[in-house]
Amino acid sequence: MFNDVPNKNQLLNFVRQGGKKKAVGGEPSPKEQELLQRVVAADPFSAFDKEKVKVALKDEEEKEVYNYERDNVGGLSEEDFEKLVQERYIRIQYEKEKAKCAALLQKIKGHQSFLEQLKAETEGRYQAAFASHAKTAERAHKLKYNFEILVYMKQGQVEVPQLPVATDYKDAILVQRKVIEEQNKEIVKRGDAKVDKMEKISEFKTFLRKVRYQKKKLDLEIQDFEERAKDV
Repeated sequence: MFNDVPNKNQLLNFVRQGGKKKAVGGEPSPKEQELLQRVVAADPFSAFDKEKVKVALKDEEEKEVYNYERDNVGGLSEEDFEKLVQERYIRIQYEKEKAKCAALLQKIKGHQSFLEQLKAETEGRYQAAFASHAKTAERAHKLKYNFEILVYMKQGQVEVPQLPVATDYKDAILVQRKVIEEQNKEIVKRGDAKVDKMEKISEFKTFLRKVRYQKKKLDLEIQDFEERAKDV
């Protein structure tokens, strides 16, 4: 498009920046004054209405309208100038979309920062709650199995060294009689098994000594017979 135009920079500048801008003064325009006069001052939302009027007029003022005889650049024909204006409008639409995307991206980044901060705060509260829960569970476990009771026992059943004044039983434990009896039975069972093994070992050693004695006796008798045979 526009390959035969001698000065392409003018066309590119027109597409990028547009034509001559309207000079916007600081004083309100007559149309703005007329619209502002229609806003009811007693209305509690009059400030929003005035702001809406200013935004609408600003959009209208920023709207670009081009005329072939006034704004033609590069000596284009009327048809080519219309195409150039359409390219300018497309560029304006792209810039608006770009601004919207940039604003949306900024909001997303802000929301991401907020979520990261919220995550850090939540993790901190979770760690504190977890530590408190673990401490409470440990305390409850100790209270479940570590409590004070009054127990009357016979003197022979207490295997904690007695002190002259008051004996400290904080390291003592209570053992059921059934557990002790089962332990004693196991000890007796193992002792009986050991005694049986020792008796068998003793009997085997006695038998072995008898066998050795018998062997030695037979060896001597053989030797005696051999000596007598030599004399004959």
